[in-house]
Amino acid sequence: MTTENVAILFTDIVGSTELSQRLTAEVADDVRRGPFSVLRQAIADTGGTEVKNLGDGVMVVFASASAALDCGVAMQQLVERSNRGGAEAIGLRVGISGGEVDHEEDDYFGDPVVEAARPCARCTSGQVLAADIVPAMAGRRS
Repeated sequence: MTTENVAILFTDIVGSTELSQRLTAEVADDVRRGPFSVLRQAIADTGGTEVKNLGDGVMVVFASASAALDCGVAMQQLVERSNRGGAEAIGLRVGISGGEVDHEEDDYFGDPVVEAARPCARCTSGQVLAADIVPAMAGRRS
């Protein structure tokens, strides 16, 4: 186990449970999986590392807070663009925090992980909410 200073980003697809109940299982899976390609593109473009897929979201770690902020904004923009041509519009919530975490066997633990999940749960579709520490970590790059 190592201790690292990182930025953590969580996403959540809004209404995924309702979507899965309204559509057939195959269609719901296709609609749910669709956003992951654009989310992973934003992650790759901003230097993040996907830690885990949460079924209707992802947990991502970044070496810098500014990269996490850039990724959150890019994710929202890409989801918005992909919604323009799709039959089912997808809403996305993004939460970000940062600080010292324990890194063990390809997973991360500690207060920043919990703190990143909280704003993700609080925000509405289309928002990126960050803990107070994130702009301080990013400085003028935010």
